[in-house]
Amino acid sequence: MSKTIFWFTTGIIFYTYFGYPLVMIFLSKFRYKPVKKEEFTPRVSLIVAAYNEEMQIEQKIINCLSIDYPKEIIEIILASDGSTDSTISIIKKYKDKGIKLVDSKERVGKTQIQNEAIKVSSGEILFFSDVSTIHPPDVIKKITRNFVDKTVGCVTGKVIFWSNEKNLITKGAELRLKYEIYLREKQSGFHSLFGATGCIYAIRKELFEPLREDLVSDFVEPLKILEKGYRTVYEAEALAIINREIDFKKEFTRRIRVIQQGLFGLFYMRHLLNPFRFGLLSFSLFSHRLLRWLMPFFLIGVFLSNYLLIGNKLYLFLFIAQSGFYLSGIIGMVLTTQDRNLKLLYPIVYFCMINIAAAVGFYRYLRGIKEIYWETLR
Repeated sequence: MSKTIFWFTTGIIFYTYFGYPLVMIFLSKFRYKPVKKEEFTPRVSLIVAAYNEEMQIEQKIINCLSIDYPKEIIEIILASDGSTDSTISIIKKYKDKGIKLVDSKERVGKTQIQNEAIKVSSGEILFFSDVSTIHPPDVIKKITRNFVDKTVGCVTGKVIFWSNEKNLITKGAELRLKYEIYLREKQSGFHSLFGATGCIYAIRKELFEPLREDLVSDFVEPLKILEKGYRTVYEAEALAIINREIDFKKEFTRRIRVIQQGLFGLFYMRHLLNPFRFGLLSFSLFSHRLLRWLMPFFLIGVFLSNYLLIGNKLYLFLFIAQSGFYLSGIIGMVLTTQDRNLKLLYPIVYFCMINIAAAVGFYRYLRGIKEIYWETLR
């Protein structure tokens, strides 16, 4: 029995991190579905949700105003989720520049404040961004050209993190981002993505559905669009640049929140996991999301079953290798919280950190703890 558990869980781990990407590479070569792209300038509503962003909101407004898109067909909507600092007064200074303000006096959460902003929007395309994100001038033109293709319902862009400090967590986050971008390119090429990046994505307004306040919009909204038969595609030339200091505590907290919210969203849209109805979408959602979020339990299964088999030399060697791997991760996490870094450990440290975060996120999901509000981590 122990051998069965060991090899089954080992197989799941290798499939999730290596087998699934190989399947994506294969499908992208033999089932490639290019997106028709042409210059296209529909009316666009640029929506930015904010909470207590007095330090960065003016920079964001100036960046929005600098976007190279016909002024008569773009509107910029800043939606404040109960801000208590000077965010509102800063936004009001730009009223004569055409900036629209949606001001909630109480905190309602990011998803709900986005719902409120969309009620006053007039664009055919809804473009979502974050306060911490800076875009090049051509970002909307790069996004909208994909909507010429009538099969496309949602477009997401490429995130670039910029940090002045390079530590184990920063390097791990960069490595993970490269891996995710590669997978997105392959998924988008043969079928569709099943989620978007919250700081840079756009949807057709006609496809938008208001969501419950406890659901994260950049995951659930693209799934609803897929359910309607439209694609979510990746536009590598549409950029979102984020200057953010990444440390262990902030990244650990963020990963917990992302996984916890993702599990609530996946349960809400669980019918998409039916392979008989949704085929490749179901397969990708199961392989790339659910298995990833359950990964801590497969890792525990491998470790414990391996411990029960250490009477055999092969399994003893594998157990020692596993123990050394996790010990290195623990040492690296301790050192990075003390501002000390062992550069060679960063892939191990980040791997251990995100899987501990996944376990915590899953625990919080089972307890029904919902993350409706967000705090500024900058």
